[in-house]
Amino acid sequence: MRCLLSLPLCLMMACLPEKPIGVEDREPVDDTSSSSDDSSGGDDDTGAPVDADGDGVSAATDCDDNDASRYPGADEVCDGEDQDCDEEIDEDAIDRVTTYADEDEDGFGDPAAPIVACEPPAGAVDNAEDCDDGDAEVNPDGVETCDGRDEDCDGEFDEGLTADAETFYADGDGDGYGDPNLSVQACAAPSGYLSQAGDCDDGDAGVNPDATEVCGGADENCDGETDEGPPIDATLFYIDDDGDGFGDAAKTTRACALTAGLSEDDTDCDDGDPTSFPGASDGATTL
Repeated sequence: MRCLLSLPLCLMMACLPEKPIGVEDREPVDDTSSSSDDSSGGDDDTGAPVDADGDGVSAATDCDDNDASRYPGADEVCDGEDQDCDEEIDEDAIDRVTTYADEDEDGFGDPAAPIVACEPPAGAVDNAEDCDDGDAEVNPDGVETCDGRDEDCDGEFDEGLTADAETFYADGDGDGYGDPNLSVQACAAPSGYLSQAGDCDDGDAGVNPDATEVCGGADENCDGETDEGPPIDATLFYIDDDGDGFGDAAKTTRACALTAGLSEDDTDCDDGDPTSFPGASDGATTL
């Protein structure tokens, strides 16, 4: 009855579309989501933790989410930065260097005093070869001297050609004189060696500078001559100046052998006249 009364109005409403003209189909908007960029460590739009630098640590616990080398547990390196997020810098850095204290300033470090740091302190050295860091004369370059110390840090003392070593000579025959051709340098005489040389035959105890010369053609006293002196066992001879075979009793000498100008007879009464001798006859000539 109502449409009959308003027939034109009813016909017009029936022809209208179900949605307003120009409005497309679309999903309802979720008013609860946030459109802001969460850079303070929150979740992203999907609910996943934010990790801007991709180092595997969320922004919530990373001390620098823009640097992948900085995160809790990272290796600390010597660069003035806090890699492991513990608010300390360069501690226990993996690239620290080891040096050694050099208290005596001889260029060699004390192995008992290592220094591990990013920046070694002044005076530290990169070796640990000093065996006494309190004495600048003791180090691998030290010169060994006769003082009971190990100046060159080789584990021995007073060895080798020390600066003040003495020369000692082998005394093979035990006569108190050493062989000048067989010597050693040392602080003290080794067994069988002595400081006095001069032996010209270290295989014969009767031959040395203090030995007594004897006849036999050897140089017992090492003076470079033989049977000189004369030797202790030399024979007494008389001088025979005139060569008549008879010597002058007043003129004697000792020698190892009878030679020209000598005689075993001392009965010449005129050793200046070869015609005058015991047994000569008047007008006799030289023998």
